[in-house]
Amino acid sequence: MSNPLVSIIIPTYGRPNYLERAIKSALNQSYANVEIIIVDDNQPYTDERSQTEEIVKSYSHLTNLTYIQHIQNLNGSAARNTGFAACRGIYISFLDDDDELLPDKIKSQVDYLNKFEQFDACYCLTLYSYNKKIYNKSTYCRSGNFQHDVFLLKHQCNTSSFLFRKAVLEKLGGFNEEFTRHQDVELLIRFFSYGSMGCVSQYLLLRNVDDRSNMPSFDKYLQVKNDFLTTFEREIQDCEPKSKATIHSTHQADIFFYALRKKGVFFALKHSPGFISILKYMFTSRKKITMFIKRKLALFKDRYSK
Repeated sequence: MSNPLVSIIIPTYGRPNYLERAIKSALNQSYANVEIIIVDDNQPYTDERSQTEEIVKSYSHLTNLTYIQHIQNLNGSAARNTGFAACRGIYISFLDDDDELLPDKIKSQVDYLNKFEQFDACYCLTLYSYNKKIYNKSTYCRSGNFQHDVFLLKHQCNTSSFLFRKAVLEKLGGFNEEFTRHQDVELLIRFFSYGSMGCVSQYLLLRNVDDRSNMPSFDKYLQVKNDFLTTFEREIQDCEPKSKATIHSTHQADIFFYALRKKGVFFALKHSPGFISILKYMFTSRKKITMFIKRKLALFKDRYSK
């Protein structure tokens, strides 16, 4: 099958001002055989729900676009699962409502999976944009089973960068709806128990980081981390002792830096995993930290150039 149907699932919550941009990027694909499923996770009777309805109404003439409303706000994982349950595609692509697919994203990834049948999914490289300006790009490009890199937060692929074969998502049972953050990390770790993933070494996704309103509080982030480590305790215990220790120290250091970002230095020090662990995290996650610094510089330049 050279041109199988691809389902592009767009969960949306709280960002109707960005949604139309995401929809247009899905419609502007060079690969024609797509269906678009928008899952509205906004609470009913809110301005966000009303604005989302108005945006989608302008596309009601399209036969390949489906609009589904949740009866109450659930979360991003639940919205993706709702879209997946309704999809008809052989391949599945997820698109966050503030991201944009570049025109050849779907075509390049379908061609890749058609060519390399040993892979159950693939991801592409990502451009990062703030205020319509590219400030960084991903460089991680590894194929196969890179579960250990996922545990160590070294990978740079994300939910919008994937294209899955539908069959593997059915085996996985979709996303774990108990996770409000780390949904892509949680899914990837389970994914590597079933299959392997290839990398399309082209920049085919634009991640816009203008809006950070959906970032959780520190307490919620800490709970997600604890749930994550508890959920995958068996997989972590199966690792070599040194590797096991590195995984735990990496996530403790990640908590430290999140506390630093949200609460400041003195609060972060209460959650410090120790100087050595922080140095190791900064070395293994140097690309992630560099991206964060570049975004902050872009924000600073934008704010003070006006």
